[in-house]
Amino acid sequence: MKTFSPIHLSDELALYCCQAIADLEHSTSRIVESPLWRAFLMEPNQVHSMLLRLHQFKMLQYEFAGSLVQIQLPCASAYE
Repeated sequence: MKTFSPIHLSDELALYCCQAIADLEHSTSRIVESPLWRAFLMEPNQVHSMLLRLHQFKMLQYEFAGSLVQIQLPCASAYE
């Protein structure tokens, strides 16, 4: 069985993707579980790790407790 590695996203592109997904899903809490990450071959656990890294570098605010997720993005929309 072949497996593919996820595509590496720069921090800026990852942040833009988060914002675009939040715009499309109409909710920041749906970013982690969004099926749109499959375009980058990313699973929810990999998205979670990426969000933790972006939070560590203060590019966004990511808080979670069990199934509750709160993400604050730096912009109001992907267009901004």
